[in-house]
Amino acid sequence: MILPPASHPERLHRVRAEVSALAGSTPERQVRPLREAVELVAAGDASDADALLDAVEAFALLLTRAEAQLSGLERSVRDDLERAASLASLRTASQLASAADAATAGAAARSLLLDADEARAAGARHDPAAILVLLLDADAALDTVVAGYRGPRAQAERQLLLFEAARTVALLGADAVHLLGAVHGERVTDAPRILAEETRAQLSGAARRAAGDPLGALELARAAAERARTALDEALVDLDGVPPARGPSPIPGSSPAA
Repeated sequence: MILPPASHPERLHRVRAEVSALAGSTPERQVRPLREAVELVAAGDASDADALLDAVEAFALLLTRAEAQLSGLERSVRDDLERAASLASLRTASQLASAADAATAGAAARSLLLDADEARAAGARHDPAAILVLLLDADAALDTVVAGYRGPRAQAERQLLLFEAARTVALLGADAVHLLGAVHGERVTDAPRILAEETRAQLSGAARRAAGDPLGALELARAAAERARTALDEALVDLDGVPPARGPSPIPGSSPAA
């Protein structure tokens, strides 16, 4: 039996409840676009209420996806950290340099993992996009010393995991700008809108390269993620006039320039 679609009031009530639940675990930077879009629909001021609710639901799904990706990416980083620790214990003359590199990479990764743990433990709210960036940086710190010790299948699985995580971060920023633009109109200037559009173009380019050049695709996706975070920064400055609290920035050299 096919159930009839929910009425507009029913759908609005369901989406509002979902946003309210997310507000308990998600920082203002991420939940604000959702809340303000729902408020606009509830007030009857949205030009296309159904499309705006579609966008809210898609954004909420992205936040849920980001939370799910955190555990997989953290597990991958911790596995690599164990490999790096094993390499760092080598002490033969021919292996001394690589052991030192592994120790340095391991220290950098442990520091980033600690930052990620602290970001989650600091309070009920945490930004999954910011934590994903920390984990991506930790992976980049380790990859230079452990890449040669992964099998082809493990390497392919890792690259897909990283690509999807970077893509999620990028879409969270770009979609947040879209929602804020839909709610506030011209108060959100062209600059963040253009950055959001460029983010999507970079992601499309990354997807086209993924099969033949997974490393290049990952670099594009990471650049798109950084561009999207900048786009959201600029949109929030447009609205509030002050730089927003963004969370951690990538470590030097860990993410390609936009």
